[in-house]
Amino acid sequence: MDEYSLRPLHVQALLQIGKVVDDLQQLIDDKMPIEKINFPSIDKTAQEVVMKDLLDNRLYSFIPMREGLEVMGARVSKEHGIQRLCTALGIGLENVMAIGDSENDIEMLEACGMGIAMGNALDEVKDAADHVTLSNEDDGLALAIERYALN
Repeated sequence: MDEYSLRPLHVQALLQIGKVVDDLQQLIDDKMPIEKINFPSIDKTAQEVVMKDLLDNRLYSFIPMREGLEVMGARVSKEHGIQRLCTALGIGLENVMAIGDSENDIEMLEACGMGIAMGNALDEVKDAADHVTLSNEDDGLALAIERYALN
């Protein structure tokens, strides 16, 4: 992970929830249960190669990101997770506020009753949201919760 241009806290968070592997093909060949593959620092050309190699296998969905690529099961998404949680809790999606800053948040922002994009989000994320708050660095999450959930 040292060779990637990631913030130390981002690296620390990734290492707490996952592990670094040297041979992705070996994981696939061994049929290891994989919830998500995160390429935290991969250029657009490499993204296209990875997506092309896996595209024929419709078991995966791809989320190209500003600084990486996420590959996960085709039925895995933040929107799907929130839908399942809402069903289990008996809450309608219209009563949920979602906050996001990345391409993998767009479907979730559109599905929930209120979608809020962080100020540092890409334009397409902001376009999908109902509101835009301040950036991560400027406590935008706290401001959004205070403004839209607590008042």
